[in-house]
Amino acid sequence: MANDTKDYTKKCLREVAIKLQELIDLIESEGSWRLADNDNHIQIPASVTAVKLIDANINRREVAITNNGNQTLYIKKGAGVTLTNWSYLLKRGDLVNIDDYRGEIWAVWNVANGNAEIAETY
Repeated sequence: MANDTKDYTKKCLREVAIKLQELIDLIESEGSWRLADNDNHIQIPASVTAVKLIDANINRREVAITNNGNQTLYIKKGAGVTLTNWSYLLKRGDLVNIDDYRGEIWAVWNVANGNAEIAETY
């Protein structure tokens, strides 16, 4: 009886390992889920005046922006970001993924504290 239980457990663990590998392969095939040689990671210090987070890039597939500051980060596709004119509002620790946009991205904070971490995939 004990051997049957051990054999069954081993069989189940093998099946789980196979399924996990299939899932890993699927995630990696999506490209943006893994770090690759064509990823660009930068940090931009917080500012109470508009600052360009990232230049336009025709080859961009995705950009992920994380607010690593303690204050609110206002993000806008293109120039002209203000505390009342923005596309995305990120609180401390928030993350936004922007797909299929290749233009400049600008930001402003309500208080200059921390930074924005940007990961661009192309």
